Amino acid sequence: MEDTSEFPSGYRAMYRGKRYNANGGRQGQVTLWDEDTGHQVARVPIDELDEWYFFSAQGTYLGEPFRVNREIDGTLYWISYEGSNGRKIAEEWRVRTESDPGSTFWRDDRFCFDARVPKEQVHDIHEVRQDALGPWRERQEGAR
Repeated sequence: MEDTSEFPSGYRAMYRGKRYNANGGRQGQVTLWDEDTGHQVARVPIDELDEWYFFSAQGTYLGEPFRVNREIDGTLYWISYEGSNGRKIAEEWRVRTESDPGSTFWRDDRFCFDARVPKEQVHDIHEVRQDALGPWRERQEGAR
């Protein structure tokens, strides 16, 4: 059985100066969860949030952006392609499948590429935030 550790990803919110895990967004509200205990704290209107964003770990592999999903056995990363050059990745992965037995590559569909690759081949791992509050506010303005 392989030992894995996840790189967390999901929604977070800042509410009244404190950070929470968050989900929802329907009917103009999100549910806030305590990051330490995992207990539900409150359900609040989105317009009362200080921040609301999606976060994930991202790195580069073969010079292209990938989301880093988890570490496997301390030696590999499971990564998912985040770029827009699927043809390039498909060709490179076809070649690498033949020449790199330490890596495993697969396509979930025409646009989704995943791999297990040696950790030393993934560079510049960092957290990426994608704002959810700003776009939500813009949609509300446009609906008026």
